[in-house]
Amino acid sequence: MPNNTLHTSVKNTRERFLQSKKHFDAVNDILPSRTDVSVGDIYQFEKARKIIRKSVAAVNEFHESCEVCIFTLDEVCRPLLDQKPDTHAIGAVARLMGEILDAMGKASTSVSISLNGIPFTDVGEASAGASVEAKTVAAFWETQYRLM
Repeated sequence: MPNNTLHTSVKNTRERFLQSKKHFDAVNDILPSRTDVSVGDIYQFEKARKIIRKSVAAVNEFHESCEVCIFTLDEVCRPLLDQKPDTHAIGAVARLMGEILDAMGKASTSVSISLNGIPFTDVGEASAGASVEAKTVAAFWETQYRLM
């Protein structure tokens, strides 16, 4: 019973994760992820800033979605550890969490902009990492897998 529940949870979480990744990739394809923009007037500057903010928002939204996947999977699966699921089921949870963390690490944006040669480096940047809590949860599952 716990094996089926773990596998079902992994399958459902993988689907949500892949859906979030697909959405992020689609948005990321039309927005700059790493670029330097030089503009000559305030109108172009504001237009570029809006694009950069959308790019940063896309990264942040993807990170939030990934963390929800990790925390939800943990919330459903952790209570089942008392029922002694098999190594394969625990490994599936650990691998998916690792996959999600890896995708989060690759999803970043760093866009700088300058107005008449004056750089504004703080206009848009989104972090490329998971929260400490998400990393801790994933490490917990990796440890459970290794201990089996």
